[in-house]
Amino acid sequence: MQDHENIKWKYFYILFILFVIILAGRLYYDYSHHQVMLNDEKKELIRDIQNSFLSAENSLVDKYEMLAKTITHNKQVNKFFKEKNTSKLYEELKSTYEDFKLHDKHLYVMHFFDKNNITVLRMHKPKSFNDDLTKQRPIVAHVNKTIKPESAFEVGKNGIVYRVTNPYVVNSEHLGVLEFGIKLNYFADLIDKQYDIESEILVKNKSLKNLSEKKNFEKTDGFSIISRSDFFKNIAKKLDITKDEQIIEFNSKFYIVLSNIDLKDYKKNTLAKILIAKEITSFIQKNEKSLYMINIMTFIISIIILLIVYYIFTKYVNDINKKIKTVNSLEKKSLYLAKKANKDNLTKTYNKAYMDRYLNSFLLQHKDGSILFFDIDHFKKCNDTHGHLVGDEILIKLSKTIQKNLRTDDMFVRWGGEEFVILLKDIGIHQAELKAEKIRSLIERTKFIDDIQITVSIGVTHIKDDDSVTTLTQRADALLYRAKKEGRNRIVSDNDI
Repeated sequence: MQDHENIKWKYFYILFILFVIILAGRLYYDYSHHQVMLNDEKKELIRDIQNSFLSAENSLVDKYEMLAKTITHNKQVNKFFKEKNTSKLYEELKSTYEDFKLHDKHLYVMHFFDKNNITVLRMHKPKSFNDDLTKQRPIVAHVNKTIKPESAFEVGKNGIVYRVTNPYVVNSEHLGVLEFGIKLNYFADLIDKQYDIESEILVKNKSLKNLSEKKNFEKTDGFSIISRSDFFKNIAKKLDITKDEQIIEFNSKFYIVLSNIDLKDYKKNTLAKILIAKEITSFIQKNEKSLYMINIMTFIISIIILLIVYYIFTKYVNDINKKIKTVNSLEKKSLYLAKKANKDNLTKTYNKAYMDRYLNSFLLQHKDGSILFFDIDHFKKCNDTHGHLVGDEILIKLSKTIQKNLRTDDMFVRWGGEEFVILLKDIGIHQAELKAEKIRSLIERTKFIDDIQITVSIGVTHIKDDDSVTTLTQRADALLYRAKKEGRNRIVSDNDI
């Protein structure tokens, strides 16, 4: 009796330890799930803002490139620009420039340069001209040199703006450059309005050297603060811009602050960045409450399960263990045999043995369809060059790629080695050819491991009424052989015979 009690308590201790492990695991899972949801929220916000930023940038470029082209059709403007007659050029464009600014409050710069990067006219500062900006304004020098438009952020003598810089060409004659500059606040205001967020604009200190009027900007971590909301003023001591993202608590509210939206110059170097903050208090509270409730329920359910299991275990421990072992053994064996019989171990597609059985039944029922028989071109050379492990990875990715582009009813089979078969049910030869060409093109465009590119050759045949498995596969194989012989990376079908 004493031994029985000792054994019972021994098992109870084991169960208790398991209970603690399971409970800890569940708590960890809930916490991890909370972090995953927070990360998803952050990623979605970043993606949406980046897309909005890119869309806004593209719209600006399209808009001002179109305006630049419109101006080049003004003969008077062209004449005064070519003559470098600053006063007449200004008078000719004054009303146009004011109209532009009326429709776009963020427009600041409208700047004409000659071919040598010397200012002909600043519409925003008409009394300042005839200065050589070759060193100070590299984007202008670049456009004058390439005679191709560029758009990027750049610091000039009079401000920090996003610049749409266009070559000024009239009747194939290159006169110089016309540049529009849009204030940085355009992007911040757009994002603030669209996503209900706070923002702050920072510019690298070393990028400000070209400003003619040195302003006493507040500095932080190698950046100057050009524009900031009251919110960012209040959290300045908590903010670390070296981190891509932070969760900051302020006035009993939670905010996610992102610092990884970079503004780049035409050479793709970071010139400035926009910091954004979005309130996520309800999201945090909702998840914390959910986490708390789930943990309580997990604890209660775990206790109940522990007691039930302990009662059952102490009464039927030996019998249950034997049954579990038997069931597990039979189940594993059954699953192993089923998988072994039907699936290819590497690619998880159906194997040849299963295909033979299935296709034989399919043909006996005189069902309609077509067969694609294909293999990878020069696969042996690929294995010899990169190794069989890389070859296996290619086979796996190829299988997954093709499977995603098949219907549910289609059957995809690894016939052997690098050879594959696709059974397309209820599809005639013309549709089968189209499907084969789609697969061939898809594989040709797909980047595999180590950026290896491969191609496939495909034989396409339609099922005939008197076909057997042998005649059908031999005909498809012959068409595949012909595709190989004719140069690979192509399809050959019944229609080509």
